[in-house]
This record gives sequence, structure tokens and C-alpha cells, in this order.
Amino acid sequence: MQSIFKAYDIRGIVGSELTIDLAYKIGFGLAVKVFAGKCPIVVSHDARTHSLDITESLIKGLNQGGCSTISIGLASTPMNYWANVHLKAEGSVQVTASHNGPKYNGFKVSGIMASPIGLDSGLKEVEDFIETHSFEQNAVNNSQQNTIKNDLLIDYLDFMKQFIDTSNRKLKIVIDAGNGMAGHFLPAFKELLGDKAEIIPLFWELDGNFPNHPPDPMKEENLVILKEKIKKDGADFGVAFDGDADRCVFVDENGSFISSDLIVALLAKDFLQQYPKQTILYDLRSSAVVKEVIEENGGIPLAGRVGHSFMKKAMKDNHSVFGGELSGHYYFKDCFYTDSGLMALIKVINILSSDNNSKLSNIIKPFKKYFSTNEISFKVNNTSQIVKLIENTYSVDALETHYLDGLSIKYKDWWFNLRQSNTEPLLRLTLESVSEQICKQKLIEITNLIKNI
Repeated sequence: MQSIFKAYDIRGIVGSELTIDLAYKIGFGLAVKVFAGKCPIVVSHDARTHSLDITESLIKGLNQGGCSTISIGLASTPMNYWANVHLKAEGSVQVTASHNGPKYNGFKVSGIMASPIGLDSGLKEVEDFIETHSFEQNAVNNSQQNTIKNDLLIDYLDFMKQFIDTSNRKLKIVIDAGNGMAGHFLPAFKELLGDKAEIIPLFWELDGNFPNHPPDPMKEENLVILKEKIKKDGADFGVAFDGDADRCVFVDENGSFISSDLIVALLAKDFLQQYPKQTILYDLRSSAVVKEVIEENGGIPLAGRVGHSFMKKAMKDNHSVFGGELSGHYYFKDCFYTDSGLMALIKVINILSSDNNSKLSNIIKPFKKYFSTNEISFKVNNTSQIVKLIENTYSVDALETHYLDGLSIKYKDWWFNLRQSNTEPLLRLTLESVSEQICKQKLIEITNLIKNI
């Protein structure tokens, strides 16, 4: 069975892969191997049907492993990060499976100041500890207490309020929470905006069964209702959050999906107007236009590995003011170098409301210079053999070949990245070109190689 310990979180099917007993052991292991008894640890959870039971077992393990905890109840993952800093904690754990369906759950673990904890920074040690430790003999040593503090939502929104710009232009926005954790803060956020925007809700009711559509906004079939609502109501744009609200995607006034790397370009340009000569981080799958926009606006472009723990570390190490991924994660120095779907929404509102005439489609249009496949997934068993074949086939005459995250090869008029997923048993391909014809041709070539080996 594939391990539930992933590159940057812990995630699995509840019952068969992730049990209540395992949640306890993970809590104990985190207390011993990651937090080393330092306290307190903030714990929160999403609205999945099994999240509360898993959280209670996790807290028991943390407490009996030597860490006191502060349980803040329901929260989005960005609110968990904020609480980590706000409560001056030594770390935090969010119980969530993010964009995965209702049968999944898991843990996103952070250290002090919401610094990311991944497989190479503590989770592997926890996995090894669980496999070798005899819990029956030492389960109740160093017992600590859990404090309940479930009234932090207003404080969190007070923190976010400072980033909202006052403007005369009133926008109409459709917001799809997908029955996920965005629905926890959106009613209060709507009140916060007041007459600055007309907000049209879609699926704000918390429901861990996700009855209206799966909580993954990167799949366009999950945006159908949002797109229809935008056009029907004449909205300026729409936004859809994932299950734990750490990421979001945007749809323009015509009901057209906006690739997240183009939103990164938009926000990068805005940040560099406020903070000149700053470093902007983007994941290596992003359109070439992102680097171009950063350079044109006097910034320092920096490509990074895919995944929130890698991006956050690179953000902090390089003092980046902003960063973003193709997957809809947007990272902000103002949010302690963490990702926040809500902050991304606020920034887009600020940009669009500052212009009394521009439509979102027109603002994005200059960034649509290239033709991209976006990310395509292949389920394969012989990953290393496939990557080696493609490397041998395409690297000979390439302008650039690197292995920052998987295999990246660049030519004058096209480039691609081929990488193993960090969360699923998939090989992922991203390809971009200066022309649609080249894009289609190269996609067919590489797809045939992958499928026929």
C-alpha cells in the first residue's frame, strides 16, 4: 500500500489508510519527533464527516506525546496558519484532505511561524517512529492538556481586513465555496466588504460530503455552475475555493477559466508597483509570460519546486513578497509566507475595483501570449523509464535541460516539464509553445512516447 506520508502533508482514505488509532499515533509521533515537546500546538479541522473524531484522536496523541495543544475548532488552512502566529504557538496541525473527495482526510503540519513541515523536514521521521515505537508501553508519558479556543474567526478577519483597499467601484462577484471551508469565513467576509461589493454565494453551507461538486476547482467540470451563474447574473468575475480554502481559481465575466499562472502574473505586476525590485516566486510549470512580466516590472523572477512546503521555504529563504503556483496556490509575505485563497481574492478585488472601466478579461488578455496544455496527468507504472526515454529523445538539441522538479527541457519556441506527482501515483506533463500548432504537435509526440513505452 502506498504511504499516506506525502512530500508535503499526510493524506489517505479514512478507514483503510487513515484510522482513528493512526491519527493518535501520528499526533504522538509529531509531538516527539517534530515538535520535541515544545508547546503549544494549534489544532484545527475542516468540515468533513470524520474530521472531528480524527482531530480528537490527534490531540490525544499530541498531548500524551508531550505537547499541550490549543484547539480552535473549524478553520480554513490559512486561518490555521494565522492562528499559529497569532497565538505564538510552536507549531500547528490542520486536519484536512484539501481538494480530495469526502472519503479522504489528512494533516497539514507547520512549525513555528507557520513554517512548512514536509517529508524531508520531519514527516519521514514521524513515519519511521510510528513503525518502530511500542505505543502500548509508553502511551501516557508526559501527558499535557488541550485548551479550547473557538472564537477566533472575527480576529482572523480583522487581520485580513487591513489588506482591503477602499474604492468607488462596486463589483459583482460570484463566490463558490464548494461546501468547503471557505463557507466558514465568507458570510463574515461579505459583511466586511459591505457596499464595496455585491457578493453572490454559491454552496457556502459546510458539508463534508461535497454534494454539489468535488472540492477541486482546478478541474473545469467543477466550475460549470459557477460559470453559468456569472453569465446569468452579469457578474464582474467569479472565484472558486478548494476544500480547505488555501487555494482558489478565477473565472472572468465571460465565464472563461483563467489559468492560475496568469493570475500570478497579474498579482506580480501589482506587487512590483508597490514594492519595486522584489523577488517573485513562481512554480516551474508556469507560463514563460510570468518571468517576462516580473522582469518587465523590475522584479527578480525565481522559479521554484511544485508544492506548498517547497514554495513556502523558498519564499522565506529569498524574502519574496509574493509567489504563486499553477495549481491556484498564492503565497504572501503578509501572510507569513503562506498561501491564502482569501488574500488572493482580496488582491484581485483591489486591482479590478481600482479601475472604473476595465473588465477582468481585458486585464488578463496581455498575458495570453503563449499556448499551453496546462498540466496533463498520466497514470503509469514505469515512471523512471519513461522520463529517461523522453530525456534522451529531447535533450540533445535543447537550449536548456534541468531537474529542479522532474525533467524540464526548453527549446527556442517551446518547453515542457515532466514530473512525478507528490500526492498521487501520476506522471504530470506541462507544455507551452509560441504557437498552437507546435503545442499540439509536441503534445501528441510526447503523449505517444509515454503511452507506448
